[in-house]
Amino acid sequence: MNKDIMLAKGHIKKNKGTSVGLFILLFIGTLLIGVSMLIIMDTYPIARKEAVRLNSGDGHIRLSDDLSGIDDKKIEELIKDDTKDYEIKHCLQYTTSSVPFGNGEMSINLLVDDSSVFDQKMSVTETVDVDDSIKSNYIYLPYQFYTSGGVKRGEDYTFKLKEKKYTFKVKGFLNTTYFGCNNNGSFLFVLDDESYKEIENIDKEKNDTAVIFYELKDGVKQSKFEIEFLNKVAGINPMTVVRRLSLDDTLMSKSYMALIMVLSFIVVTVVILLVILLMFINSISNYIKENMKTIGALKAIGYTYSNIRNSFLIMFILLASVGSILGVIAAYVIMPAMSTFVIAQMGIPYKVSFNMVATIVPVVGVILYALIVTCLATRRIKKIEPVVAIREGMENHNFRKNHIRLDKSYFGLNLSLSLKTMFFNKRQNIITFFVTGLIIYSCAFGLLMYENFNRKPNLELLTLETCGGVVMADSEKKDDIEKYLKDRNDTTNIRRVIDVYLYYNNEDQLLTYVFDDVSKMNNQNACYEGRLPKHDNEIAVSGSFGKDNGFKIGDELKLDYGNKSYKYLITGFIQTTN
Repeated sequence: MNKDIMLAKGHIKKNKGTSVGLFILLFIGTLLIGVSMLIIMDTYPIARKEAVRLNSGDGHIRLSDDLSGIDDKKIEELIKDDTKDYEIKHCLQYTTSSVPFGNGEMSINLLVDDSSVFDQKMSVTETVDVDDSIKSNYIYLPYQFYTSGGVKRGEDYTFKLKEKKYTFKVKGFLNTTYFGCNNNGSFLFVLDDESYKEIENIDKEKNDTAVIFYELKDGVKQSKFEIEFLNKVAGINPMTVVRRLSLDDTLMSKSYMALIMVLSFIVVTVVILLVILLMFINSISNYIKENMKTIGALKAIGYTYSNIRNSFLIMFILLASVGSILGVIAAYVIMPAMSTFVIAQMGIPYKVSFNMVATIVPVVGVILYALIVTCLATRRIKKIEPVVAIREGMENHNFRKNHIRLDKSYFGLNLSLSLKTMFFNKRQNIITFFVTGLIIYSCAFGLLMYENFNRKPNLELLTLETCGGVVMADSEKKDDIEKYLKDRNDTTNIRRVIDVYLYYNNEDQLLTYVFDDVSKMNNQNACYEGRLPKHDNEIAVSGSFGKDNGFKIGDELKLDYGNKSYKYLITGFIQTTN
């Protein structure tokens, strides 16, 4: 064994440049594997982990606009048979007011007072990065305002509610499951008690909202519970607006963009890893080829094949061990920066935690890979005689076909010599071909992502309809508002859209958009199969819904709304990431 170690030391000293190059390849490979596994196993699941830790139950329901006949006692009566735990909170809801967010604005939804929000037992709301020196006229903002909204603790934050301007000091940020991400369509803002009461005295009559957090009993289906609850509320007060969001839908909304970015990063990582692995194979093969004379001399003085093979194994496994360990350490070091593009969209506080699988797998995988490649590359040493090795592998005649004979070649001398070299080094050329192709692929992939997600984002992929803005109106004013918009010189393609939930078999709910004229839609590409509806008895449905329920284009679909049913002909399937 001492001979093997001495030989390994000799290899490293004699070929320091190659050893450093292999070490860097192994280090980068382990770093990329480690970062990818940490993002998938530690960063991405943080939304669900936090939801469980904050006791978020199975979902929440909001009742607003008109709560006549629906007090807390009536709510308890409606939900107690299907839930094993629930909690009811009251707050103020604003669906048409916007607040500053980054370089734009976000809709504000819920305002809650300081003294009531932090004593919740379900869907617990926590504070992050709090400045306790701020005692009055303060506001807590969702954590996403810090991660991607550009807001800092201690700054003044100003917004309008019904044309009245309010300015508060940012005391800290909120970690909350249901109201902390813009993709959920709702934000939670917490004010000091005095400021909240001032606004409540003005707006409570129209903006009072009951929020119900619940956990369902075993066997109760989520969609059926929501649909039955909505129908019960409609039977008591049809003017009450019911909004609901399950925990699964909340987590999907929080993390779907993060998942797209994570998968894109992993695709690029896999391509780069393939390049590194091919380069590693080529480097070891070339290393052994370049040291052929040394191998022949060693065999001539009595070293066995096992001694020489073991020396290479010790050398490359040592490089792999050190490179992989340092690569994993580096992965943990850069993870806070790498995770920001995932966490920024989720709006969840995150700290890198130790993950045993993500730590061990890269190290063991890289070492095993180095071991296998080295064993395969050193097999040929066993068959090489010392004299042949000293002559750098050249024999008197190897009986290989001479593809390009210089005396009979139709090409020029330079081209003929190039072709002879190409055929002689076929394996190396094949590896170079794939490495070059993969590098070009990864570069093109990265540039396309930059072009489509950064410079010119394809918004049609994200939403059913793209537009410059949306104006929400009630039934009494909709005609006047539509006429006003059409009369303006700076607005075009005004179209009326109603969104409503329709139900299928009292088990599934479909968020349905009713257009006055579907041909005016900007995003005609939303329908990927068939066509968009033209007549009032036609409908285009989600491809996922159609697949789950066995529907095809041309089938008849029965949907319910309240106590009425309607039948539609399916004309096409639509799909967006949102």
